[in-house]
Parts: sequence; C-alpha cells; structure tokens
Amino acid sequence: MQCFVLDVIFFLEGLCHGFIRSAGRVCFFILLFASLGAQAAVPRRVILLQSFGRQFDPFTTFTADFRLELAQLSPEPVDFYDVALATARFDDSDEAPFVDYLRALFKDRPVDLVVPMGGPAVRFAQKYRPRLFPEVPMLLSSVDQRMLQNAVLSPRDAVVAVRHEPRLYVESILRLLPNTTNIVIVWGNSPLERFWTDEFERTIKEIGHGVGSEHFRQLSFEEMKSRAAHLPPHSAIFFGGILLDARGIPQTGDALQTLSAAANAPMFGLHDYQLGQGIVGGPLVSIRELSQQSALAAVRLLRGEAPASVRPPPAGHARPTYDWRELRRWQIPLASLPPGALIQFREPTPWDRYKWHIV
Repeated sequence: MQCFVLDVIFFLEGLCHGFIRSAGRVCFFILLFASLGAQAAVPRRVILLQSFGRQFDPFTTFTADFRLELAQLSPEPVDFYDVALATARFDDSDEAPFVDYLRALFKDRPVDLVVPMGGPAVRFAQKYRPRLFPEVPMLLSSVDQRMLQNAVLSPRDAVVAVRHEPRLYVESILRLLPNTTNIVIVWGNSPLERFWTDEFERTIKEIGHGVGSEHFRQLSFEEMKSRAAHLPPHSAIFFGGILLDARGIPQTGDALQTLSAAANAPMFGLHDYQLGQGIVGGPLVSIRELSQQSALAAVRLLRGEAPASVRPPPAGHARPTYDWRELRRWQIPLASLPPGALIQFREPTPWDRYKWHIV
C-alpha cells in the first residue's frame, strides 16, 4: 500500500512538472508571436504633400478618399503626414525656408513614400528631391499630364496622372446650349488657376462659332457673385474652382453652391464631386476613381515594386453625367444629352409617387 501511495505521488509530481514545462513552452510561443506581431505592426510613414492644403477642393475629396483607400488596402498600419505647400498660392515665393523645415522635420524619421498631390506639389517635389528625399519612392498623383510633359522622371518616380480636355467641356456646353455666345470661366487668381483660365480661353477661341469668353480671376468673390447674377443672355458658366480670389482670400467652403444660387445662367463643372452642388453636369473627371487608382499604386510601392513600373495611362473623362434638377431649372431638354448619358437626382413625378392611388 505504501509503495502504491509513493507511485501515485511520483506520478502526480511528474504530471505537474510536465504541465509546468508545457505551460512554459506555451508562454514562450505566445511571447514570441506577440513580439513578431509587434514588429509587423510598425506603421509605414507616408507624406501627403498638398499643393494648397487639405481644405481646398479638389484636394479635399482626393485626399479623404486616398487616405481611406490606402488605410484599408495596406497590410500594415499607415502613418500619414499632411504637409501643405503654401507657397503655391503666390508668385515667386521663397521656398528655401519650407525646404529647410521639411529637412528638419524628417531628418530622424525614415519615410516610406512621398505622395505629391497636384501640379505645384509635383513640381516642388521634383525640384527638391535631391535635398529632401533622394532615395524615397514618390507617387506623383492627381496631376494633369500637361504638368509632366517637360518633366524628367527618375526611376524612383511613380505616376498616376489625369488628362483634362478643355475642348470636351466646351463642346459639351455648346451641345446642350447651342445658342451660347458667352462662356464665363471661373477660376481664382493663383498661378495654377491662371494657367487653366488661359487654357480654356485659348480653347474657346479655337472653337470659334461666335462664342466669346470672360473670366473672373481679377474679381473678389463678392464681385463674382454680383457679375454672375447679371450676365448677358445666352451665357454659360464653367466653374473650375476658386482657390484664391483676386484679393488673395481663400475660398474653401461652399463657393460653388453660393455662386450657382446667385447665377442667372447655367453652370457647368470639372469634376464628379461637384455634381449635386449646382452644376448641370457633363463629361466630368472622377476624382474618386483617381484617388482609388492612386491608393492601389501606393500599395504596390509600399510592397517594394519598382516605381518606374507604376505608371498607368492618364485617367480621362467619365461617362457624361447630369443633375436632373439643374436640367429642369434651366429648361434643358433631355433630348439634347449625349447618347448613354447618366442622369442623377431625378425626382419622382406625381405618377411615380401616386400611381396606384390614381389608378
């Protein structure tokens, strides 16, 4: 009996030691995997270099969609740094202090990707790349192809560009409003906006057909509203955007909606996010699709793909889309729309609403 008790004690003692050893192994592997998980969770640093700032459209829409898409697609967490190129608002600005600021800010913070957004940011990034980020991959995004025609791309540059076609916009207006004799070009007075004003004025002149043009870049926003309310008959307004008015005042709020409400002529736009804010519509460029393409490209770069291999064809115009409410407001017949056009915000007719009651 005594031997039996001793055997049981030895058995239990061995079992306890075995359990302790097994528990120790489990704890070891838990700590090991936790350590590996902590290492895998190191965030990727991505600099978003804004041409004007996140509060300016179209960069507001592009940046919000890009951040969301990249955060969802990236297997690692992403640490975004938003940097605004304020010097893009002015002519002949001294960029040296801003360059020194960026060098100091990221001196001890390794960066995985730099994403310049828009023409001014792309120009700045390429100009100062040797001093700022000589070895860091760059994704030149949300930039018109014209801004890259004379640029020298390095092997470290990926590109997701867009191609705006002023002629398509102007012809779209004349298709819906063939009696148009005056097209008002609405952009602000920053260097980038003056560039696009000149592009559209040149296009209207080339098309001819007795169509003249005027622009708002030398007006304050209050003067723009007043002029828009008193345009001559057979006028149309093309709203590109207002970053800065002639007084240097940023227009970051509801400038499009305010101007549309005051105007006595139909207003057309440039990008898809403007639909529903007062424009009739047309062959708009999709900022949302552009941001999604840029996010996909960013993921490829963060995975180590060669930047020079990430250069898809420039994004073009989407399917013509129109706001039903604006078509009714300006009495534009649906028959004048191009084949295959989409119509949004269509309100149901009394028959649609009360069909069974009427029956």
